[in-house]
Amino acid sequence: MKNFGIRVLLFTVIGLILYAGVYWWSETLVYKYGEENRFFKVKDADFIEYDYVILGSSHAMPFTFKDMKEQIQQKTDTKIINLSMPGAGVVLNRLIIEYFLTRHKTKNILYVLDSFIFYSRMWNEGERIEDVDLYRRAPFDPVLARLLLSYSVKRGVNIKVALNYISGFVKINNHDRFKPDIPEDEESFEKNYEPTERVDKERIDYLYPEEVNKDLFNKYIQEFIQMIEYLQSEKIEVMVIKTPLRKEFYELIPNEERFNNEIKEVLDKYDVAFYDFTLVCNKEEYFYNPDHLNREGMLCFLENHLKEVLINHRD
Repeated sequence: MKNFGIRVLLFTVIGLILYAGVYWWSETLVYKYGEENRFFKVKDADFIEYDYVILGSSHAMPFTFKDMKEQIQQKTDTKIINLSMPGAGVVLNRLIIEYFLTRHKTKNILYVLDSFIFYSRMWNEGERIEDVDLYRRAPFDPVLARLLLSYSVKRGVNIKVALNYISGFVKINNHDRFKPDIPEDEESFEKNYEPTERVDKERIDYLYPEEVNKDLFNKYIQEFIQMIEYLQSEKIEVMVIKTPLRKEFYELIPNEERFNNEIKEVLDKYDVAFYDFTLVCNKEEYFYNPDHLNREGMLCFLENHLKEVLINHRD
């Protein structure tokens, strides 16, 4: 019996050593191949202080596709870091900016706003923040581990998110560990979208519920307000923009006018500048899919609208 116990202990120790070795190897690959993972970007950021952190969901991501980051910085004389993520609701954006501020500073937050993030748990403490792809190239950091644990207690995020991150299992089990860390959409940035009613409608149906759950909406509005209050308490100026959308696509979005009025009322109360650029620079040839700006669209938006906003709020 004693020998059996020793063998079990020995196998356990060997297993833990092997797991630790694989964990270490997976972690080194994160630093070798990591690039656009937002948690990696925070830990590997070039500067201590930035002029702008960009938050939001996928409509903010083209701001730094290809050479757009360099163009924006050059034309506005600013240092920017883009921490937006596809489908990222208020909760996920709060997580990434809290993590960022444990290591860095910023003068301003540019929040690229979409109404759909206020309508569903999916984009907040649900499926999006639970997506293991978010953490496959996230370097281990005790600070982030503590944050994720706190979000499971305070914000209803599934505890498995923190456990998956801390255990490193999602990195060890990453079948794309040797692939470049580049968003799929970046490969489409130079393309032009040929409008299709069916595709437009499928996109709308995916993002927006048929009916708005008022309780959920109010909950995430309160989360958004709390994030604004948190950032303002850190002496950070917050500004909110909506990016260009094709007119045909915009007209399919349910309840958008009502949302605009409600969010403007909230932002006015907290003295947050709001710029609605929905219907500018929105020619069909300015998009690579139903609702995301391509290079030509981003250049139009930068030159005619975004540049002025960033310069005016820079200092």
